[in-house]
Amino acid sequence: MRRIFAALCVGILMACTPTVSRQELPTDCLIEGDATGIIADHWLNVGSIWRLRQSALLEIGPKKIPLEGFLRLDLEQKTARLLAMNEMGLILFDLELDEQGQILRRAIPQLQQINGFDQGIAQSLRQIFFQPQPDVNDHVEQGDNRYRVWRTLPGGSVSFVFDCRGDLRRTG
Repeated sequence: MRRIFAALCVGILMACTPTVSRQELPTDCLIEGDATGIIADHWLNVGSIWRLRQSALLEIGPKKIPLEGFLRLDLEQKTARLLAMNEMGLILFDLELDEQGQILRRAIPQLQQINGFDQGIAQSLRQIFFQPQPDVNDHVEQGDNRYRVWRTLPGGSVSFVFDCRGDLRRTG
């Protein structure tokens, strides 16, 4: 009886777990427009101010802290301010950054004790939102349902894959 109950519990738990969908390019459309227009209209290349709400999981050693973040992103000035809270609304940290540096406005003591905490968060935000970005002068390869935009850098190369709808799907 215990085995049946345990198997039933495991089955219910497995049914409730989310499945991770693969980020595959859509195949049901053909590319519309040219690469120059898609790159120029990409939301990170348009100088405007965005306010984003994000959810994240902060891993510090063995601890995992779910975060709710509010990000003010100024793409023209290349500045950002991230306010992160836990699930109860306690402000964990307030970080302001630009392309060169960052200022940790406030943080809970446990986070202040971690060496390089603010630099690590700031570097991640810079890599996601500020650098590198696709440029209209980059090389373009066209497939049936994608554009691959790439350029060489001193340490290698960087590429961006846009799907047929003009959405940036991958950076590498």
